[in-house]
Order: sequence, then structure tokens, then C-alpha cells
Amino acid sequence: MSTNTKIYRVTSLLEFDQIKKGKFSRANSLWFKHVIVQNESETPIKLSVAVSKKYGNAVARNLFKRRIKNAIYSYGQTHEIPNNILLLIGVDRECSNQIEYCEIYDSIEFFFKKVI
Repeated sequence: MSTNTKIYRVTSLLEFDQIKKGKFSRANSLWFKHVIVQNESETPIKLSVAVSKKYGNAVARNLFKRRIKNAIYSYGQTHEIPNNILLLIGVDRECSNQIEYCEIYDSIEFFFKKVI
């Protein structure tokens, strides 16, 4: 992933159905569901984030989503992130405290090292 590559959103129901059938993994307070799409063309990474209302108010949930995207961008600048991946990231239901950026980055780093 280059520094100016955009992370796209998962938008269609077909993509969400593919993610449902994908692999599940967990790191710290985050969980990941992913599937690597096999097709002819190179498609960029597509991301979706699931956060329960129990996590906090809208400001806290949006901050969490921004931290996830920023951590993926930061990781992609120094490491290779595979294309053709649909990724759903969520936070545990029992987690009511805000998750710090360093913990999010470590979880994403652990996930991508496991996938690659």
C-alpha cells in the first residue's frame, strides 16, 4: 500500500455476505473478520467498522473509527498490506472503556502479520 492509497468502504450486501463467510480472529479488545477476494483485477482494501452503542456516545465511536483508519494508514506506510481484502473490524461487547491508539495499532499489526 502506498502512502496515497485510499481505503474504501464495504458498501454492498454481497461484500458483507462474503465477509460473514470469512475467517475470524481476535487481538486484544478488537476482533477481525476478513476474506481475500480472488478476482482478475486488483481491488484496494475495503474496510468496515462495527462499534456497539455500549462503547460510548457518538463522539467516542467516531473517534474509534478514525483511529482504526489512521492505524491502517500508518501500518500501510511502513509495511505491505495485501490488496483484494474485505475487512470488518469490531470491538468486544464487554469493552466499555475507550481503546487507546497504541492498542489499536498493535492489534492491527498483529492481524496483518497473521494474515500475510
